Amino acid sequence: ADEVRKALQDLIDKNLVHVRQTAFALEVEINTDILFPSGVARVEPSAIPVLGKVAQILKPFPNAIRVEGHTDNRPIATAAFPSNWELSAARAANVVQLFAKAGVDPLRMQVLGLGEFRPSAPNATAAGATRKTRRRRWRSCRRGLRRKG
Repeated sequence: ADEVRKALQDLIDKNLVHVRQTAFALEVEINTDILFPSGVARVEPSAIPVLGKVAQILKPFPNAIRVEGHTDNRPIATAAFPSNWELSAARAANVVQLFAKAGVDPLRMQVLGLGEFRPSAPNATAAGATRKTRRRRWRSCRRGLRRKG
């Protein structure tokens, strides 16, 4: 965790990324509005460098990575996204695609769409809804990280 935190320090200092160690995982959360506009799954071009840096830092570790997609609780019903389940899964899948293009082993990654059902902040305020819509979380599924080789 310390190695990842140190590598991400400039993004942490800018309040773009948060790193937390839990009993079972290392969580890297992008907590900003740069990732996706409301109702859209395509990653904003301005977010690609941040995601690229996270990918390069996670790349040398062998741990499994779970990318969680979230949305706010505003209903959506489009041809592409009949509900927030599809939107959140598509967002997570697009981040996984970027990680794979950056060289993270696809066999290590999982996509999880949580829709509006696991909020990181309450939807009662605009700030809470924005935070939940935009966040992405990567979890190392084993305690601690170790480098390959």
